[in-house]
Amino acid sequence: MIDFRYHLVSLVSVFMALAVGIVLGAGPLKEGIDVGITDQIRQLTAEKADLREQLDAADRAIAAREEWTELVAPEVVAGELAGESVVLVLLPGAEPAAADQIAETVTTAGAEVTGRVTIQDTWTAPDAEDVREAVAAELRAQTGQTPPAGEDGSVGAVLAATLAQAVVTEDGDDDASATPATAVGISALMGAGLLSGEVSGPATLAVLVAGPADPGPAAEETAAVAESLTALAVRLDVGARGAVVAGPVTASAEEGLIAAIRADPDASTVVSTVDDADLPMGRTSVALALREQADGGVGHYGIATSAEAVSPPLRQEEPDPQQEQEQEPEQPQEPQEPQEPAP
Repeated sequence: MIDFRYHLVSLVSVFMALAVGIVLGAGPLKEGIDVGITDQIRQLTAEKADLREQLDAADRAIAAREEWTELVAPEVVAGELAGESVVLVLLPGAEPAAADQIAETVTTAGAEVTGRVTIQDTWTAPDAEDVREAVAAELRAQTGQTPPAGEDGSVGAVLAATLAQAVVTEDGDDDASATPATAVGISALMGAGLLSGEVSGPATLAVLVAGPADPGPAAEETAAVAESLTALAVRLDVGARGAVVAGPVTASAEEGLIAAIRADPDASTVVSTVDDADLPMGRTSVALALREQADGGVGHYGIATSAEAVSPPLRQEEPDPQQEQEQEPEQPQEPQEPQEPAP
């Protein structure tokens, strides 16, 4: 058995070690510990102040760039969309204020905004599939609508084709889509709660305003929503002279519509995207991307890593030959040698 003296020696050793630690901590080592902690606090405080200064400088630089962009944007986009008309299609989650800003930019570029329509959640909600099927069946029965060549005639294709026929046109003819079938179709979409809004006539170009990516739903549901809205964007592009999907940079996240379009090998070759439309430079890119679409081009722009460039290229004006000829300096004539008089 371990006797009592062993326990006593152990306890004494513990208390002695504790006493030595207290004495050293309060005496010779105290100053070194305090100095070390104080130096660390000062260093961290200085680093925090430096980071705050860098952050403030970055914020000022961003604000200055945005202010500069707002100042020069009207000159950059002026006349780019002259003779064109634009319809705004707000997708689920899109901010109306974002659509207002885009409308202002395209108007500055010379386009006429024919109106805006808002796609309701019912367009893609899994629990509203019966509603969509009923509307599609009604449209087929009342309008005798058949899918265009290359389309499968699915519920989503019927709904997208009906909307496209009502709000866009490729040739700029305001009467091209003004048919009884079109009126019936758009009324059916609105009556079923799939759509809201108003347009004065079909537009030659379409801007689909996307909201931020929603990471909440399951992956299967998110993919289905992106597929449906991608098909809508493609259908609007087919029916018009071009279509651009514009949204904030979060829309280019993996769950977002812009990311889905850029990853789609077919949609990405016909529909343009802009992922920084919440910024002045992004809204400028929207107007330039619409012009590029009208000219037969396509591109993906913004600040996300999936973007091809920050902004579409500026259109190069062709030089005027007559103006060049007027500005061409005259060549100096060489002095003639004096002729000697004849004898």
